[in-house]
Amino acid sequence: MPRPTIRRRRRLALIGVACLALSGGVVPSAVVRAVEPPVADPTPAPTATPAPIPVGTADEQIARMAASPLTVYGPDGYATEIDPSTIAAWLSVVPAGGSAPPTVTPPPDPLASAAPDPLASPSPSPSLDPLATPTPMPMPTPTTLPESGAARVAIDRQSIVVWLTDLLPRYAVAGRNATWKMNTAGKFVSVVPSKDGRGLDRSSSARSIMDALLRRAAMDTSSDMATLVVGPARPPITTEKATAMMPKMRKISGWTTYWQVGENNGFGANIIIPAKKINGTVILPGAIFDFWKVVGTPTVAEGYKAGGAIINGKSQPTGAFAGGICSTSTTIFNAALRAGFEILSRVPHYYYIDRYPLGLDATVWMDGGSIQSVIWRNDSANPVYIRSVAKPGIVTFELYSLPVGRTVAFSTPKVSGQVGAADYTEYTSSLPAGAAQRVEFPHPGMYVEVVRTVKDRAGVVLHRETWKSHYNEVDGRTLVGKSSAPPTVTPTPLPGAGGHPAGGGPRPS
Repeated sequence: MPRPTIRRRRRLALIGVACLALSGGVVPSAVVRAVEPPVADPTPAPTATPAPIPVGTADEQIARMAASPLTVYGPDGYATEIDPSTIAAWLSVVPAGGSAPPTVTPPPDPLASAAPDPLASPSPSPSLDPLATPTPMPMPTPTTLPESGAARVAIDRQSIVVWLTDLLPRYAVAGRNATWKMNTAGKFVSVVPSKDGRGLDRSSSARSIMDALLRRAAMDTSSDMATLVVGPARPPITTEKATAMMPKMRKISGWTTYWQVGENNGFGANIIIPAKKINGTVILPGAIFDFWKVVGTPTVAEGYKAGGAIINGKSQPTGAFAGGICSTSTTIFNAALRAGFEILSRVPHYYYIDRYPLGLDATVWMDGGSIQSVIWRNDSANPVYIRSVAKPGIVTFELYSLPVGRTVAFSTPKVSGQVGAADYTEYTSSLPAGAAQRVEFPHPGMYVEVVRTVKDRAGVVLHRETWKSHYNEVDGRTLVGKSSAPPTVTPTPLPGAGGHPAGGGPRPS
């Protein structure tokens, strides 16, 4: 049915990166931090007193119920009117003994928890790792009024719930999920308590609207209004759930990247800072991890520095702000990949960097309006806790959850289309005579394919995808100081080298 129209009116209240462009650098851009967990529909209010028995024929009852707008009041003094045409769309005449017309299923509540109880008994289904998908709030079938002659009136309660959905944000006060504290040895030691939020109870509010319509049908003029019911809403992970889960949490995957401290990563700041910001993040069942939404936009105030970038096919050690951050993004990508989660966004680097697994690197950048992030979904039935360990020369991510028996297998990387890179020696007077400075290492070009297969405990395939990566060739360059003669360039091709320079714009490193 078409979405109902709403006419609203007010009344007095009763009580007054930087563009990581290229290879890891960043330009300021609006990126939002992960928000507090949403709240669920609150506990329903007590059932209202039954309305008087309607009088007259079904057509007469409908005429009275939709004769004029119905005002609905909120606890904050807000008021909105339901148009007669909208009310009429909720009503139908059903022949005596007949069935009510099909109802409208309300959309999943954006403020409701979609997470199943992680402590519930396993499903008898062969797969013990069901995918978490939002479940619409259950609603009874349309309410039918007592028979009047040969017909009766049905009120579509689910359509009323759909109408109320637009009011959810007005009364949403997010709660806070419980979480865990972990010591430096990687052991959970305590629970950080949850906090209840508040929200609109659509079920009880729909009941109030229906009662008002029933009073009209019964010619009861005691009150021609309805109320919005607002109450407490518990977060998906309560203190009690987190406490019960803590001894059962296990490491389900992890990955470590080793790197050298240098100016190309802001002397470690551009790797360590984002890793520490990700530490302790909890991803609920069905929820998404987005690198930039968790890390935020890098700033000087946070300690980020200039770092490496690939510009026009050449490495620039300090070419982009926050350059080198890709060591962090590649590491969290590999941890999620090996946990068997659904990967939603990943892009390889411009050229292959050998500190990363072949064909399984993941660059990120923010270049004005262009943003590339690492994004994955927790498609298991349990929350996932992310632990990071970051210090000079090493970054590690470990994922913890209730084990569900997933297995992950990777094929041997398939390499094709290899193009060798040349290694040039360039003589220059900018260096002392005889001094040498390596400004670019040679990077061969190639195409790489890696297949990942994820199965549940019963052997059912959950994910099977081929990760394809195209790496450009980049020629090596070494500067050597000379005295007064004009600089010359002497190429030293590597085996299979094409000898032509790599092109392209900046890329993260």
